[in-house]
Amino acid sequence: CNLRCPFCNQWGDAGYFRAGARKVESMNSDSITSLIEKLSPHDSMINVHGGEPFAYKHIDSLLDALAERDFDVLITTNGTLMKSHLPSVARIKNLAFILSIDGDEETHDRVRGKGTYAQITNGLHELFDLRRQLGLPLPLVIMSTVVSEWTSDVIERAFTTASELGVFIVNYNLRYFMPEDAGLAY
Repeated sequence: CNLRCPFCNQWGDAGYFRAGARKVESMNSDSITSLIEKLSPHDSMINVHGGEPFAYKHIDSLLDALAERDFDVLITTNGTLMKSHLPSVARIKNLAFILSIDGDEETHDRVRGKGTYAQITNGLHELFDLRRQLGLPLPLVIMSTVVSEWTSDVIERAFTTASELGVFIVNYNLRYFMPEDAGLAY
């Protein structure tokens, strides 16, 4: 992932990739394309997620393979790297996103990094424009907001942000449902 969100269990302050507990590995382009070719779009939904899927070095090959067939595709992303892949993303007919946005611009940028909110929203608007040009429906967008010590005091702003962006629904991602000992160890 290109971000280092403090609460992330993968790349955050105590994340397993950052701590070296797991090695980052990914499939090569031929293997991923072969896998997609073996699946049926009539009984398969493809969920592309990471880390950050747009950081995957073969993402365009994967997106192109998905666009060639009528898969239902759900991409879970922080959205900051999407813009450079818009031509491939826009061609996927049945497209949905789980997009990580932690409330309003000020809150989101405080948690995920300065300027990331603008990167996401600009990319999303460009994707909407491109799909309109292609005559394709706008993707279903689910805004995932992490409820944490960095966002809990302004959580009501998430709904306003979602309304302004035209997203379908807000998913409030609660990260505190774990035993206290596990939380303290994290």
